Amino acid sequence: MSYYGRRPRGYTQQYGIDEYQKSLVLHKLTDGFILAAIVAAIMVFLPQFTTMFLIFGIVGYIVSIIGYFFARKESTINTLYFVFVAASSAFLGFTFQTLLTVLENGAQIILGAFGGTALIVGYLWYKVDSEHPDPNYVGRNLTKYSLIFLAMLLLGWFVFTSALFYLIISVFGAALFSLYFYYDLARLKAGQFSSPARMAWSMYWDILLI
Repeated sequence: MSYYGRRPRGYTQQYGIDEYQKSLVLHKLTDGFILAAIVAAIMVFLPQFTTMFLIFGIVGYIVSIIGYFFARKESTINTLYFVFVAASSAFLGFTFQTLLTVLENGAQIILGAFGGTALIVGYLWYKVDSEHPDPNYVGRNLTKYSLIFLAMLLLGWFVFTSALFYLIISVFGAALFSLYFYYDLARLKAGQFSSPARMAWSMYWDILLI
């Protein structure tokens, strides 16, 4: 039976409410990455669909982001989450396609990015699972760090255009979004969320930005 429908038989005996909600988040996150892999693979191996997928990506991004702030029903949020995943994967696939076409070492760059992200995610997952950090403590400076990152982006666009400054921005951004993922993992572990779809969406976005 689908985990998007009714609770499994024996739910009250086998699951706590928090644990069931956490399992929904992980299922949705997993399904999101499967969908992302499919869309990105289509972009890489079937470039004739590039234009169509990029148009979908633009429209899907706009619709899902607007919907994120206004949707109230869990089923609607769930649908918008997968629209967002597919839209972001279209751009990710286009990036892969470009790297593989333009650069001789494009495949190594892509594999390196996947490997680095996997190491960061795995380490943070282990850290949260073993230490059970307080989400309120972890997230207390996130707004401040985000504003610093936005200021750095603006400086990079209009003032400092050197490769070194872009590298600094990239490193800071990876650290910032790793902290966001750590925060969301801590929230997941503590059960501090009301919508499994929104929680999965937030974690997917963290990993994508890393």
